[in-house]
Amino acid sequence: GIFYGSGQAFRCLNYNPKGNAHTKQGQHDMNRIDKLKNDVYSFEELITLEKNATQLRDSETLRLIEISRASKTAKGEKPKAVVDEDGRPLTRRARREEKRDR
Repeated sequence: GIFYGSGQAFRCLNYNPKGNAHTKQGQHDMNRIDKLKNDVYSFEELITLEKNATQLRDSETLRLIEISRASKTAKGEKPKAVVDEDGRPLTRRARREEKRDR
């Protein structure tokens, strides 16, 4: 759609007149629940979804996350390592949080 502000018209790139999920690099329109049911999310994305669903007390999403994790594990997928062979966190954020929690 076109929006007008401060005398200029600009096009909102995320505008979708149908109101359904935006497509991303050729993926079909799928909402979060459909993606969970189809094992689209990575283990890292599931962690983020779980944090959000826990805060929102979204039991349906939490149940689907649990099923998705079990399905990925059964298929032989493994989550990325979060610590190196010395036990040191791989990300700056994790190292900072580890220092803070000491």
